[in-house]
Amino acid sequence: MARKNIWLTKKQFKQRIIIAAIVIIILILLGLWIFRPLPAEHVIENITEPEFEQVEQIEQMETEMQDGEEVLAEPEIISGSCKIAIKHAEDEVLDAFNIKRKAESTIEDLQERIDDAKKELAESEDLLSDSEEALDKLKESCTE
Repeated sequence: MARKNIWLTKKQFKQRIIIAAIVIIILILLGLWIFRPLPAEHVIENITEPEFEQVEQIEQMETEMQDGEEVLAEPEIISGSCKIAIKHAEDEVLDAFNIKRKAESTIEDLQERIDDAKKELAESEDLLSDSEEALDKLKESCTE
């Protein structure tokens, strides 16, 4: 009974490595293509397009105005891009308010430090004058 050689030859091994590498590269490229980011123009178009309900409201208002009917109250119509812009503006206002509050807190802390430093300066001046008086008295007593 002849023994089968279960090992691959060098040529077969190289071929299988090359095939595996090609398959891996194809899978990576396919994954990159599937998960590619959308072009910015497509995203902007989606943001600026009004929603279906808003289009209906606009059309309804136009027909009412053409018929000569008075519109008692115009519904507030805000497009998607305006909503996003308003949200960003509100976030910026909130950030500015937080920065202002932090600056005011810092000013208060610095004012307290200044007051403490002034107290320490006054105490050290008193101590200095007392020390100078004691030195003068000591000099007088030593010279007598």
